Amino acid sequence: MIKYSIPIPKGYKPHRIYSDETARLASKLMMLTSMQEERRRSKHGHFIDFSKAKWRLMFGGRYSEVKSAAIESGLIDTNDRYSVGRFPKQIRLTDEYRTGRFEVYELSRKIRSGKKPRIDSERLRKVGVLLCERLGDFRFNIEPKAKSAWEVYQIDRLQHRDYYANRCDFDRFHSNYTGLPKSTRLQLSIDGDPLVSVDVSNCQPLALGIAALQTVQSNHLPICGTLNDWIALCAQGQIYEFAQSKLNAGEIKPFVVTKNGRTYEVDPQKWDRRKTKDAFIICLFERIETMRQNPIYQIIERYFPAIADYIVSTKRDGYQLVAHACQKMESKIMIDGVAAEMLRRHPTSPILTIHDEIIVPAAKLDELRAIVQSEFLIYGVEPAIKETYFDQI
Repeated sequence: MIKYSIPIPKGYKPHRIYSDETARLASKLMMLTSMQEERRRSKHGHFIDFSKAKWRLMFGGRYSEVKSAAIESGLIDTNDRYSVGRFPKQIRLTDEYRTGRFEVYELSRKIRSGKKPRIDSERLRKVGVLLCERLGDFRFNIEPKAKSAWEVYQIDRLQHRDYYANRCDFDRFHSNYTGLPKSTRLQLSIDGDPLVSVDVSNCQPLALGIAALQTVQSNHLPICGTLNDWIALCAQGQIYEFAQSKLNAGEIKPFVVTKNGRTYEVDPQKWDRRKTKDAFIICLFERIETMRQNPIYQIIERYFPAIADYIVSTKRDGYQLVAHACQKMESKIMIDGVAAEMLRRHPTSPILTIHDEIIVPAAKLDELRAIVQSEFLIYGVEPAIKETYFDQI
């Protein structure tokens, strides 16, 4: 029997009665928050689903007292909206403790040595469980230089072999690694051997096109030429460049927006590829009225009306549904398709997934590339693939 130390948000004082329980909750929420940038925002960070079943799993019959203690001690904000089958109750760390800065807290009660972390195997499914087993295969070549408090925390957890992974409601596989900047991930190796990453160019827009195509086919509708044009450009890895060329040519005139009480001009003609890509991603998550003002949507509507029709018709049932459809399609291909096939062939070989990016030993590059191509060919698509050798960075 040993005592157990855990990281908690810096400055947090666990509740005077439920000290161990609130400290454990604080530590778990730090881990969950670190995995997604949207949750880490200093203001308006996304809430985390935390149903009654999750409270009960962590704290048993005393969960309601622990929840009250967490609120009383200033640890959490709550979002108690609830709808059966749509969304459970949610919580998040308060702004004061959603910074990434942490300190070590020693639990007052002893726990059994060697106890393994619990995983939700049903939610992870077989491929997710196998990916979890491979998280410990990776090491940093050198002591990584972190650029933020959250990155310091994430690196510390990895170096302590404190791994966590889950699949969200939209089938994406999230782990300690998914929230790390790519510049930090590029310092990973396996026993000093080089790694290579493979990711699909324009993966989110391509997933959007495939989702739209499947909807058309399932409804037995004729396939519009502009839908095929969209998929072809995405498969070539050129959809952002196409949109940017139209913006740079001045097809969307400068316009004025007001945000947080400030008014300023937006000139899409000056956008670079990064700005164009970011605007596309934002377009997926916006409500219809706001989306129509997005220069990228205006380009889509002008040149790819079939895609615009799919986006608008899907968002009428919920503005988040288009983004969710893209994420599910991406995960179906890259996690349940590509990663699952690599694990079937090499069940003990190191493999790490970062959404549309898959990292393997460099010796397995040709095989991985062929599997990616094969999984996309199921949908009649031959995607452009980008490769990065870690030992060349």
